[in-house]
Amino acid sequence: MSGDRDNGAVPVLRRFERVPDGFLDADAVGVAGLLGGPALIELPGERSRPLCVAILLHGNEITGLAAVQRLLRRYRGRALPRALTLFVGNVAATVAGMRRLPEQPDYNRIWPRASGGGPAVAPCAETDLARTVYAALAARHPFAVVDVHNNNGRNPHYACVNVLDAGSLRLAAGFGRRVLYFTDPEGTFSGAFAGTAPAVTLECGRPGEAAGTAHAEAYLERLMHRADLGHTMPGPDEIDLHRSAVRLHVPEAVSVAVGPGRAQLLLRPDLDALNWVPQPAGTPLGRIAVPLGGAALTALAPGGADATGAYLRRRGDAIVLARPATPAMFTTDIRMVRLDCLGYLLERVAL
Repeated sequence: MSGDRDNGAVPVLRRFERVPDGFLDADAVGVAGLLGGPALIELPGERSRPLCVAILLHGNEITGLAAVQRLLRRYRGRALPRALTLFVGNVAATVAGMRRLPEQPDYNRIWPRASGGGPAVAPCAETDLARTVYAALAARHPFAVVDVHNNNGRNPHYACVNVLDAGSLRLAAGFGRRVLYFTDPEGTFSGAFAGTAPAVTLECGRPGEAAGTAHAEAYLERLMHRADLGHTMPGPDEIDLHRSAVRLHVPEAVSVAVGPGRAQLLLRPDLDALNWVPQPAGTPLGRIAVPLGGAALTALAPGGADATGAYLRRRGDAIVLARPATPAMFTTDIRMVRLDCLGYLLERVAL
């Protein structure tokens, strides 16, 4: 079953002990049809503790799949240097070319909290699926856990961690200097493993970019050959660490557009050019084109507290930063603004 709910179907986990025929050479839609639903692919290797990799948690973020296919083609017909377990996630959304289907929860919000308890979304077939997958992966005592994603706006490549421990930070530093520490949103795949296994989320630019695929493939290849990740905390010469301070949302009642238009909130057209570039207080993010009775843009701190007044202010009809901050994941794709958020504001963390 593919996860399509029109006929009452729910996602059913498929399990494979070898690479399915056709998997290595199919495009994303072909892989989705081949698997027929979310899948675990468990492959042996010379080192038994597996590298666990999640791909296609968002159906239209295809870099992880392309990187894994390239890696496995390199080892076609010979043993992997380390066991590899793949979780292939929202294949139904992949067929539709979407992040998720309208009736689905986000596949990167359904995972159990590392501290115990359920995920951030209401119990459903997908949260049941996530518990099953998590239990299967945790039982293998993974060497490392990697979730590969893409951004919608222009962003440099960076890694994200959910805990500030040596294992996860070393895992992140292997991808590059830019590292983001976040605890919100909850229910993420990497967050489920926080504190139990080194875990990281990779952000590899926009889908389909060759540089993102090559970077992810090279990183996974290096991990397959690593005997350990190291036990000391990386220093400031190795990583540039930031934390997610607030997430920016456009309220549902506020119409929004990019550049000139009739919407109440007009975002600056080059908004995603600000990503990972430190911005001073007073930097404009957009302007209010039609008078509003409430806020056109809100800032939520981890845990959901309203921090709008601390990070945003009005200057005439413009909405500007109230304090210095570094934007990340800003997007001008209005569908993504509605489906997830406008982006995040980061602050530097000293180790």
